[in-house]
Amino acid sequence: MRHTVNSMGIVFSQRLKEERKHCGLTQMQIAALLGIPISTYRKYEAVKKCRREPDIDMIVKIATILKTTTDFLMGIDSV
Repeated sequence: MRHTVNSMGIVFSQRLKEERKHCGLTQMQIAALLGIPISTYRKYEAVKKCRREPDIDMIVKIATILKTTTDFLMGIDSV
């Protein structure tokens, strides 16, 4: 399945939120673990306007904290 850049961003936001909740973390907790303001983290989970995409280094940090893969978070892998 091919994803456009925009749809990959939406998939990332949705999976990020799902995985964070699955790990039992609040937005405030994961933002603290990442060393970023909560306002920045909230933009990572946003699916509409004001959405912000993290750089690859931050995606790796997020995947490590959530014990998942970058490919899964970005919608490249379904498992």
